[in-house]
Parts: sequence; structure tokens; C-alpha cells
Amino acid sequence: MTDFEHNLKYSDARFYIHLAEGDTIILNGTLVLSEEYRLAICRRDFNLYAVGMKPYGGWSFNAAKKYYGLTGNAEVVKKKFQKLYEDFKEWKEENLIRTK
Repeated sequence: MTDFEHNLKYSDARFYIHLAEGDTIILNGTLVLSEEYRLAICRRDFNLYAVGMKPYGGWSFNAAKKYYGLTGNAEVVKKKFQKLYEDFKEWKEENLIRTK
């Protein structure tokens, strides 16, 4: 069991809880997991914050960290989030069936 799968099963971070629920959205005519969309947006946000820019007025670094179950300063969180993003992509490829 990978760290990502362990967190998906046992973590109380809202990201993993929502991912387990399996909610989907239609994005450009393609069905995607809503958490996958959130990952892409937050990836942008954490990268902006790491270079000193706040992504938008209502964004909170601490709230975003808590949502994903991450700890640390901006640079540490950016690296941890990148690992989370890569682990999610790997997990998705291994566990979800693609439909055309």
C-alpha cells in the first residue's frame, strides 16, 4: 500500500474524504473527479504563494494546508503538494478506468 492509498483510507484531511466520495464534474466535455480539478487549481495557488504572491483575495495558506493535510512553510508545502499531485496522478492511472 502506497502512502497515498494509506492516506486515502485513513487520513482525516478533507481532500481524502472528498476524493473517497468520488464526486465528479464535467470539464470541457470530460468527466473528471472534482478533487482532481481542485488539485490543479491549488497547484497553481501553492506555486504562486511560494514566490510571494497571494493567488486571490480570499485565499488562505493555512486553510489550504489543512484541507490537504500538509504542514510546513511555503517552500516545504510546495514540495509536499507536488508529491501529492504526482501520487494522485499515479493512483488515478492505476485505479480508475478510462472511458472514451
